[in-house]
Amino acid sequence: MLSDDSIQSEYFDYPGDLKKWGYGSLEYDDYYDFKWSIPIKKALENIGVSAKKKDEGGPNRAWNWEHESEVTIDGKKYLPTGATFLNIFNPEDGVIIAWGNYGPAYRAKKKDPPIELLPKLQKWSDVAFLQWYATSGKGDSTKNINYILQTPIENEESVSLIERALANTKKELKTWPGVEFDAESDEGKAILGSPNGSGIGFFLTQHKKWLGNKMVVKLTVFQDDGVAPRPPSVIFHIEESC
Repeated sequence: MLSDDSIQSEYFDYPGDLKKWGYGSLEYDDYYDFKWSIPIKKALENIGVSAKKKDEGGPNRAWNWEHESEVTIDGKKYLPTGATFLNIFNPEDGVIIAWGNYGPAYRAKKKDPPIELLPKLQKWSDVAFLQWYATSGKGDSTKNINYILQTPIENEESVSLIERALANTKKELKTWPGVEFDAESDEGKAILGSPNGSGIGFFLTQHKKWLGNKMVVKLTVFQDDGVAPRPPSVIFHIEESC
């Protein structure tokens, strides 16, 4: 049986680990809003967290890390894949908004010719944790994680599982307040087992040393307030594990 230590992520050096593997960063605070580009203001306000950006005196900070540089590690040359990890962090209210994430495995296949050797640091769960770790001050406030939002969800398998969960419960995708699923329900488990949901699982389980024992207790599936039809969005509600 694997111990908790054996499944903990090896990446906790910010920004060292990201730069080592060829990533570069850009502050993204000037390039989004919660009305048009990410139309989830109503959802944020209704779960009781801030929908204000940095320039509005709010706690939300946006960062984009892009896999943009060629690096050589242990004699192996890693080419830039163009992967992007664009996320918004609110450590005050304990919120991560996963907005535009296209990992190396996805982007490498789009290259001509495709890139086969991928950086070891390539998962959303690890990159987002490093961003969260830095934004929250690398201290006890790192444990203050209450919500992870994924918006919009574009992964075909994840969307299919969400649509099936809605159909099984005779619900339809709708704007806030959306549809809630208990994490222990069949529908909740299916969404948590999707490519998008599993990323949340890895984020929580592989970073217990810094986050504490956290678990998803329920999920809210909703359509943002952009021009319909829109892909689904999901809020993963997180609490301390017993």
